[in-house]
Amino acid sequence: MSTATMFARLLLAVVFAVAGSAKLVNPEAVATAVREFGVPRTLVRPVARALPVIELALAVSLVLAATALWAGIASLVLLGLFTSAMAISLARGRRPDCRCFGQVHSSPIGATSIVRNVFLAGVAGFVVWGTARYGALGVGEWLSGLTAIQLIVGGCVAGFVALESVQVWFLLNLAREQGRLHLRLDALEAHFTSNTIARSGAGPAIGSAAPDFELPGVFGETLTLRSLRAEGRPVLLLFSDPHCGPCTQLMPAIAQWQDEHSDVLTVAIVSRGDPTENRTKAAADGVRRVLIQDDNEVADRFSVSGTPTGVLVLADGTIGAPLAPGAEAITALVASAIQPRPADPPSAPAIGTAAPGFELPDIDGTLTSLHRFRGRRVLLLFWNPHCRFCALMFDDLRAWESTGFVAAPQLVVISTGSLDENRALDLTSPVLSDPGNSVAARYGARGTPMALLVSPAGSIESGLAAGAEAVFDLVRNLPLTLSNVRKT
Repeated sequence: MSTATMFARLLLAVVFAVAGSAKLVNPEAVATAVREFGVPRTLVRPVARALPVIELALAVSLVLAATALWAGIASLVLLGLFTSAMAISLARGRRPDCRCFGQVHSSPIGATSIVRNVFLAGVAGFVVWGTARYGALGVGEWLSGLTAIQLIVGGCVAGFVALESVQVWFLLNLAREQGRLHLRLDALEAHFTSNTIARSGAGPAIGSAAPDFELPGVFGETLTLRSLRAEGRPVLLLFSDPHCGPCTQLMPAIAQWQDEHSDVLTVAIVSRGDPTENRTKAAADGVRRVLIQDDNEVADRFSVSGTPTGVLVLADGTIGAPLAPGAEAITALVASAIQPRPADPPSAPAIGTAAPGFELPDIDGTLTSLHRFRGRRVLLLFWNPHCRFCALMFDDLRAWESTGFVAAPQLVVISTGSLDENRALDLTSPVLSDPGNSVAARYGARGTPMALLVSPAGSIESGLAAGAEAVFDLVRNLPLTLSNVRKT
């Protein structure tokens, strides 16, 4: 009986060793599986990191005689938890990918998965019973008791296991490289889509009426654009696809935006494909308001040609910003949309009054506020990468920036472009992304290029300078403080 128990221990040890090793190689897949099984978002990462460590520890403990009993008990508990999680998911109509063995074998759970786990739990129960009653053999003691025939057969089995282990190692590395390739392709696709949209100027015109629609939601509701705007807040439509890698990576951030900015912004996903698959992904991250189009009929009406892409619709039903293709552009659009947006465009703030504060992402995605530059005179330059007047002043702007004149004000560019477009400017000064033009509106800047000065104390020091020549005059005539600059 001790020999049979030893075989059972070795079987479980091999299973846990393969499963734990596979999970270590592909932690992102493990995190996705944990999230899809309904683990709260705050616990997803800790659980995903702990699982492979626990499984590998059990594999070692099952082999050692001193820890075999406790390892058998722990194996029985762990397999019971796995089986319960699968049963609960199936009862709720969800079939997430198991990923029990990482990318070596990944498939939606089903009756087969539960039968497999029940069988392994039975093996673990046999280990507990046999070890408690007959004791546990050590590996050396067990081998010394085998006959020559048993050793030969065991050697063949061990060789087969070793060969299979090499194959598993090869598959794991192949899967890892394939995963990296997919991520690179997703990034290239998102980058290509972003650049294509930016160059073509695609998308509905800012200020034009957003096309209304009526779509079913994955949780049984039916929503229209009018109903999404009913509470008087701007609406961010995020066009997505359940098989889009960047879209999946963005889901936790979408859930956070829906929770943290619900009082100033309504965020809704417009997806396509199987409603059950979309519902599973949405529920895993706690995302609400997921609408399903039949194909691309709503995306086509908004001239959206790739995913993920964001469209900002203002409370009055008009388009509030250019299309935001890609995760970075969407993040910048959210940061801009949650800025306070006055009902009527204000005029330029009076000289001597406090400069309106703001917080916008820089080219690295880091939120940067006006307060950061307190103690230095600041030249706020409102910029649009697609403005030909901005393009005409760009070389002179670079030349002025490169002089490094100590007394010159700190240049801060507030651009309506995406993060990629802002990086392409290759300026050493901070370039902040404001796709919705919300900060420019608060300063009364209704065009580009326009600029004004903010004093070291944070107050308005000049009126708005409109056009390249006036902007440079603002700096050249600094000692004169700008009585020569037109006030807007």
